[in-house]
Amino acid sequence: MHQDVPVVEPDAPLPEVLEKLVASPLRRVVVLDASGKVRGIVLDRDLVKHYAGLEKPGLLRSLLSSLSSTRSAPSPLEGSARDIMKTEVYSVRTDTPLSEVITIMVERKVKRLVVVDEHQRLKGMIDREKVLQVLAM
Repeated sequence: MHQDVPVVEPDAPLPEVLEKLVASPLRRVVVLDASGKVRGIVLDRDLVKHYAGLEKPGLLRSLLSSLSSTRSAPSPLEGSARDIMKTEVYSVRTDTPLSEVITIMVERKVKRLVVVDEHQRLKGMIDREKVLQVLAM
């Protein structure tokens, strides 16, 4: 399980969300409320889709610049995590059996699941790579 999961609050500006997303191999940012409960998730495709909807000149250049280590143009992203987050978050509890984790991943066609405790507070994220590592043991 990955424990270093990027997180933001619902009102986090989209450039901050993008920065956290590209800095993590998980390519997801979990949205937490003030009490630490999971309220949503932003996927890499959500940000790309948002960019595509802006239809501004030079948008692709700005996107590529935002994703590179050298920024040559300001990010045209406006809004907050709340504006684009998905509120349906596929999650499992810390005590969920591995067989159930695999079943959920296959049935939901997802690569990663958020791991929460009994109070819906973030504990980490499990991905297919970690599942395969456990199976290989």
